Amino acid sequence: MTTSGGSRNSTPGTLNQLFFSAIERYNKPDALQVKVGGVYQPISHQRLAERARRTAIGLQTLGMRKGDRVAILSENRPEWAIADYGCLTGGLTDVAIYPNLPPDQVAYILRDSGSSAIFVSTDAQDGVNAMKFLDTVADPKTSLEFNKVKGSVPVRNDVDVASLPAYQRQASNSLWHDKVLLSITHGELMPTAFQQGVYDAVATFVQSKNDNAFIDTLQNSVVVPISGR
Repeated sequence: MTTSGGSRNSTPGTLNQLFFSAIERYNKPDALQVKVGGVYQPISHQRLAERARRTAIGLQTLGMRKGDRVAILSENRPEWAIADYGCLTGGLTDVAIYPNLPPDQVAYILRDSGSSAIFVSTDAQDGVNAMKFLDTVADPKTSLEFNKVKGSVPVRNDVDVASLPAYQRQASNSLWHDKVLLSITHGELMPTAFQQGVYDAVATFVQSKNDNAFIDTLQNSVVVPISGR
């Protein structure tokens, strides 16, 4: 490979290859530095690799699949690099968002990129508000009251559903324990048509064990409105 700076001794590689090559080659005890209590603490290459690996596994456990997009709303910090490499090693595309952008621009980037998940720093301008919102909606009592009004099922398994109707208690048990769900009543933010579309797609997959059949059924069942069209 030849550049304006002359020839290179190394062959081009992917970001993942560069990451793991650096770990193998240098294996430094202070690959990164983080300030804790006013004092910089080292993070070794091995620790960095392990945290990136756990991040990749965590994203996969949450349902992220190769090619999905994951946003990172954070200032420069070790967790940014960890989230970045966790995404890359998991085959995900990360969407970097400046933490000082106004809320409407952050929302636009999230929608336009099609991000399925987001890492949010509590120090980011809108990260604090986001975490406060999540703390509120994740509260078991708040969730229970919402489920009573909506007729839905709490995602959290620490919500006491004894006061909910029988069908909601049954759906809760299914959501928390069954590997395959035929009930989509827990979809608080899903319109009825989308719930039915997901139900039909899951039922088709259970019968056929065919991934394409699931996708085709869902696409044919659900009409997704696109803003501005």
